[in-house]
Amino acid sequence: MRNLKYAFLPIFVFLLIFSGFTKKSSAEDNWDISVAPYMWFSSMTGDATVNGNTSEVDASFSDLWDTLKFAASLHFEAYNKPTRFGLLLDGMYIKLENSVTVNPLNGPIGVNAELGTKFLMLDEGIFYRLIEEGSSGSTVNSKPKFTLDGLFFGRIWYM
Repeated sequence: MRNLKYAFLPIFVFLLIFSGFTKKSSAEDNWDISVAPYMWFSSMTGDATVNGNTSEVDASFSDLWDTLKFAASLHFEAYNKPTRFGLLLDGMYIKLENSVTVNPLNGPIGVNAELGTKFLMLDEGIFYRLIEEGSSGSTVNSKPKFTLDGLFFGRIWYM
């Protein structure tokens, strides 16, 4: 499985760089649609306490990469020019698993343990374009230089 992750890494990086998609509206189409995959490169440090027992946590990106089973993240945005309203969705899912052998009594017998976690974060919102100033060109596909949106936002978090 580890080799499979490394085989897909160049493909994922290629898609990450080249698949950010934006469809600008034309004179007949009043929607701007944007879709973009992304990836976080994370590490973790701190303390974890379970039932009064505290342990130090220090996991580098490569440690987390070794336990990664699946990850996906995507940002979607749609904006309607005539109404000035838009919709956004942003989701991330991560699944980590690891097998360890623990020897809590420092004796000759160790215990094999399977550890895993799943993480889901889904952000959703609607927005209203309050300010749209200037543009970067005179064509139909030009972007404004400055926008300010009011946002009504929610988040679903599962761990």
